[in-house]
Amino acid sequence: MNNSINLKFKDSLIFLFILIVFFAVGFIFYTEIIKNKKIRFARNNFYEVKKEIISNLQKCSNESQNWNFGGSCSDLPKIENIVNFFNVEQKLVNPYEKGLGVNSNPGSVLIKLDNQAIIISIDVDANGGIDIKHLFTLG
Repeated sequence: MNNSINLKFKDSLIFLFILIVFFAVGFIFYTEIIKNKKIRFARNNFYEVKKEIISNLQKCSNESQNWNFGGSCSDLPKIENIVNFFNVEQKLVNPYEKGLGVNSNPGSVLIKLDNQAIIISIDVDANGGIDIKHLFTLG
């Protein structure tokens, strides 16, 4: 009788161990799926900003036009107008914090103006490093 209880206890421990391994593997797969979804979302935000800037640069090859961000194409757009365009009008969202999608925390698209250039970059996996960067020169 004592042997039978001992055997059932061992079988239960083995079953419990297998169950724990199964749930651990499932959890790892789930977190990787969520992480990859956030990376894809952040990358899509970057390419949406890039596409809009390219569209504006093509439109502004004729200096009598206006930026979609506001202001005349003969002048460099204001950073506040660009950021407002993407955060308020386009409603881009940072996938890591559900906050602002432009010029916010890691995972959002960073936009800088430098002389006659617009620089966009992003840390798609929010690990503290720039993963993608593009420079657009004006004129």
